[in-house]
Amino acid sequence: MVFHADTMKEQPINSDISAHDTKLLLYECVDGSCTRTGGFIKDGAGTPNYYELKADDASKILTTSDYVADCSTANTAGKLVTSTNKLCIGGFKEKTYPTDAKIYIIWDGSGFKFVRTAAKIISISSLSGNLIFFLIFSTQYFIVFILFFFYI
Repeated sequence: MVFHADTMKEQPINSDISAHDTKLLLYECVDGSCTRTGGFIKDGAGTPNYYELKADDASKILTTSDYVADCSTANTAGKLVTSTNKLCIGGFKEKTYPTDAKIYIIWDGSGFKFVRTAAKIISISSLSGNLIFFLIFSTQYFIVFILFFFYI
């Protein structure tokens, strides 16, 4: 959810909100408990503005220097691409700016991040604790089950 810092009320993002560019807060809410997080939002202006919202700093409209040219390295994960506004999710992969709910786990070169998306919103938070990955694939004759454990 996006809130306005002065009113602490939900901030609609379906129109031009550039007048509030430094007053936006992003929260992830689960079962009535909300935590401030970082990420990106896209407003509903005729030519949309893209904003970076930080968990511990003021929000801002993205400028050219805030983008990355491409998704060619791990440290571009969690960033937006200059020409397309696509989200880098690592390993040369990018996803179109979200219009619905998705979940990704990305590696940004310094740690795993949990990415949640909704229409016009990307929320990015650090992962902590135990993380378990399951990988199942099949061959012509049998199914292989591999379990990876990571401690973060």
